[in-house]
Amino acid sequence: MLIKKLDDLVFEKIENLTDQEIDNLMYEKWFGSLLPQFINLVKSPINKDIDTLNQLSQMYSETISQIDDEINTLEKEFNQLLSELVVK
Repeated sequence: MLIKKLDDLVFEKIENLTDQEIDNLMYEKWFGSLLPQFINLVKSPINKDIDTLNQLSQMYSETISQIDDEINTLEKEFNQLLSELVVK
């Protein structure tokens, strides 16, 4: 009984659709899911590139001057230890 009533309401609505409603339904049917797919075609490689850049940024976050400073500090420490070394 309720299913029949619902079917009747659906058919009545279908018969009385405006041109604008029909256009909207057709657009959604044929093109509605394409827009997110097109957006994903562009976003996906960009997001991969951004991830790669973030990894590279983390990997090479230490600058040359920081590395040079560390080398100098370690050389000084090494020279200090070397001077303390006594050969008998």
